[in-house]
Amino acid sequence: TTAEYIRNVANGRKIESDVEVVLKRDGKEITYGTYDAYCKGHLFDLKTGRMERNYVPQMAVYAAALCQRDNIDKIEVHLIYSALNKVDKFTLTREEAEGIAYRIVDSINDPTRSPCTSEYCNWCGRQDNCTALNSAALTVAQKNKMILEYEIDAIKNPETMGMFKDIAAACSVFVDT
Repeated sequence: TTAEYIRNVANGRKIESDVEVVLKRDGKEITYGTYDAYCKGHLFDLKTGRMERNYVPQMAVYAAALCQRDNIDKIEVHLIYSALNKVDKFTLTREEAEGIAYRIVDSINDPTRSPCTSEYCNWCGRQDNCTALNSAALTVAQKNKMILEYEIDAIKNPETMGMFKDIAAACSVFVDT
């Protein structure tokens, strides 16, 4: 089980769980996150879905904050996919983790950056006012009548197929995979 795996890696060391950590730059708090479990040098994150994704950015924020808090140089990350009965392990140095995390924070705070949809929209705190999500919703709403009128399996015209591909892409940001 997940708990047994974590206890085995911890090997008797204290395990922290569901603790909020703060990432700082130049002594100022810039973001935070809550990790699933940690024992010095080992970060554990439980993933319950059936899909593997790139969780390095998320783990980098936790790892950078933990390296700062505990004054350590690296962390071994354990992504535990319970539904897949699989563990992915990788190491992040403090320098790597801070670099990734700082780039993300800088990008989010860049006033010249235009929002774009991605697989991470579900976790964003700016969903209600996001122009990229609003644009995707408008695309879907404008094509709703077309969606209802066509039998998708029977479409042979490449131009019509292309329109449905655009609609599917717009819809994908609303689907939690």
